Amino acid sequence: MEKRMNGHKNIYKRPRIDWSQLDLKKYYLWSACLNAFPVLISYPLKLVKTRMQIFSHVQEYKTTRSSFMHVLKTEGTAGLYKGFLVFGPGAVGNRVMQFATFEYCRSKAKAIQKEFLPDLHSTPFLSMCVTNTLSGALSGLFTMLVWTPTEVISQRQSVRMGRQSSSYVPIEQTLHFDADGKKNPLPPDFHVTKKNGSMWEALVDVYRGSGLALTLSVLFGATFFACTESIKHNEIVRSSVHELWGSEFWENITVSAIAGSVGGFGGAVVTSPLDVIKTIKQVHGIEQSSIKIFREVIQDQGVKGLFRGSVPRICTLTPSATISYSIFELAKHFSLKHDHF
Repeated sequence: MEKRMNGHKNIYKRPRIDWSQLDLKKYYLWSACLNAFPVLISYPLKLVKTRMQIFSHVQEYKTTRSSFMHVLKTEGTAGLYKGFLVFGPGAVGNRVMQFATFEYCRSKAKAIQKEFLPDLHSTPFLSMCVTNTLSGALSGLFTMLVWTPTEVISQRQSVRMGRQSSSYVPIEQTLHFDADGKKNPLPPDFHVTKKNGSMWEALVDVYRGSGLALTLSVLFGATFFACTESIKHNEIVRSSVHELWGSEFWENITVSAIAGSVGGFGGAVVTSPLDVIKTIKQVHGIEQSSIKIFREVIQDQGVKGLFRGSVPRICTLTPSATISYSIFELAKHFSLKHDHF
């Protein structure tokens, strides 16, 4: 029994893979390849989420199931992947860079703590919480700056109606009609900025709502990495998984999957209201303040309006985060330099 307990204690002392131990070329290659599949299979739910948030007054988009079936019936399978050619490469790159930025910031934060904040560094749990939360926030900040244009363009493509959508359709021509072709009254104060016919001219305002997107990204990054790293180093979780697997490799992957699911779920729930406002602002091209849009959503739809599309969003982010975080650990194992094997 004592030997078994000592074995459990030793698992918490195992050194984690540090950023300096990785062959970065291998890491980026493995991460990109492994992240492509989860991005592909999760995109339809993202499209459904966007349409539920934008077409809140259309009956067919009231629930996740009805939204999915309506798109499938009226636009076919291809309709579920509108905007994917823009979104896919950007999403894969975003995931790779977010985890890479987190690891880099975490290693620098630990070095700074050790040198300038020895008291904090000597308290492992507090040090871990501060380091992971700040590193997660910084990774969210960095990825938002390069991710926003990709997200805005893919969102605008995903809300275009009909099977023929090879050219850009002005947003104001697609947001005001329901499935029967009748006028769909949006709240009167939701002014739509006029666009001309070129998709590339939408780049002029791709950073609309970027302040809100920044807040959302930072909050999600901080929540996600604080949760994942806390779960990953939790003794109860570690000891339970240690008994299940005899292999350290599979033990780490399993713990990472659990941590990723908790982090993805927590981040999705915390940021859902901000995501609704951000999506409305970016897709409509609304020039109103986020606070005013927030009030209008409350007045028009109630508090539940702030959580429209939260079910497909949670169903997308939770398994996606589970897979991505597991892939992150897997890619690190595959990317170790030869002298660290």
